[in-house]
Formats: sequence, structure tokens, C-alpha cells
Amino acid sequence: MGDPRMSFAENPNKVNNIVTNQVHNFRRLYAPLIDQLPNIAFKSGGPLQTIPRDTILVQDMDPVRRGNMVSRLPRSFRRKLYFQYQKKFAISRPEFLKLVGASDESDREGGKRGGEFEQRLAKDYGGLRGEVETVIKKTVSWPSTAQTMKGLLSSGLIKSWKYTMEKLKKFRGSKKSDDHQDEQEKKKSS
Repeated sequence: MGDPRMSFAENPNKVNNIVTNQVHNFRRLYAPLIDQLPNIAFKSGGPLQTIPRDTILVQDMDPVRRGNMVSRLPRSFRRKLYFQYQKKFAISRPEFLKLVGASDESDREGGKRGGEFEQRLAKDYGGLRGEVETVIKKTVSWPSTAQTMKGLLSSGLIKSWKYTMEKLKKFRGSKKSDDHQDEQEKKKSS
């Protein structure tokens, strides 16, 4: 999300391909984190490494538990999310500073419990996901755009042009493959 190359020069299934082919390693890597989260579990239960590949991850949608999750986001990312919600909820600056100050106090105490403001965000069931996606895009967009520009400038125009054409060719090929798969699925369901 937010990387401009993903919209025109990368295989749109790149992330899915990486995760699908390495799901065992991702589970091993993230098992300690998932075990510490109070509101997330695999539907089938059991040791993370033995859970079947297609098992669903479930989340407790209780606002207190979700608020706790919001409070566990990295501080700079969380601040950006808070600013999104300041606009969305039309919170006055003094009230907003008070709410954020309470969250910062919780950080200093090491509590990361999720206070009133975090619980309010967590109750925005339909909107929280969209707001988090917006913040991710804003966070990723500038560095990835700058990296793209640096690559273009450092490798020269001819090399960059060839590289871009190769990427576009792969992108179009993956699009055609996706379209073909969609057509095949439609035929099967007819």
C-alpha cells in the first residue's frame, strides 16, 4: 500500500505470492507476537507451526480489546492515525491534545492498555480499517517514491528505461493471467 510501483510496475500479486510460498516461515517469525496479542487467535487453536495453511485468524471485536491493539501501534504511526481521527471526529485542538496526552502518559507507564480515545477509534468498526490503510499509504508513499527516483537517477536513463519496460511487461503478463483465471472461474460457475 502506498508504493507507486505497485500500481503500474509490479506484479499485483507480489505480496500474496511471497506470503503464500513462505507461510510456514511467517508463522514462525510472528508466533511470539501473535501469542502476546490479547484479541487475536487462530480458529483451530493449537501450536502455531501445526496449524493448517488455510486456517482463519479471528479477532475479538470488543472495543476495549481493540483499543488495546490501537495503543500497541508504533508511536509515530499511532500519532498519524490519531490526527486522521481528529479530522474525522472534528475534535477541537485542546480536546485532542488532552486525549493524546493521556495516551502518551499510558506509553510512559508501559501500560499500553488503550484508553478512552483508543476505544472510541476501535468502535469505528467500518472506518478504522480504512483510516489505518490511509495512514499506511501516507507513511509508505514518500519513501518509496523517493527510492524510485533515486534508482532512476543513479542507474541512468537507458538502464532505468529497460528495467521499467521489463517490469511493465511482467505487470501486464500477470494482469492477463489474472483475467484468464477470472474467465475460467466464471465458466466453471455458469
